Amino acid sequence: MSKNEVYICLDFDGTVIDTKTKKPVPDALMFVKSWMGLGAKIILWTVREGEDLKWAVDYLKSNGVELFGINTNPAKKWRNRRKAFGIYVDDMAVGCPVRKYNGLSSLCVDWSAVGPRVDRWLRKGKKGGC
Repeated sequence: MSKNEVYICLDFDGTVIDTKTKKPVPDALMFVKSWMGLGAKIILWTVREGEDLKWAVDYLKSNGVELFGINTNPAKKWRNRRKAFGIYVDDMAVGCPVRKYNGLSSLCVDWSAVGPRVDRWLRKGKKGGC
């Protein structure tokens, strides 16, 4: 990965949408599009497969999210591995803030904490951890 490339691996269920209701998680898409505007490359990193995966991809694209990859890093610049080195945003990740939103059925990524933190990190020029 070059110094200027940042990959953000984005989970879908519990991160972008509520798993049970399929309702959008507040501010998720706004921040993802902000990160794209700051040069981040978005990789959808999800357990979804088949038609469920197609639905997630279509949902993101129809909401203005340009995907660099789907469950893989197409750049594969580091030892030709599938793993993408960058930031993982996932409601199941250790340390990722989650919260219960009104109208959603489960805990989801707390975008009021995650979004601005990643924004600041990208704006600072990606020096050090976020």
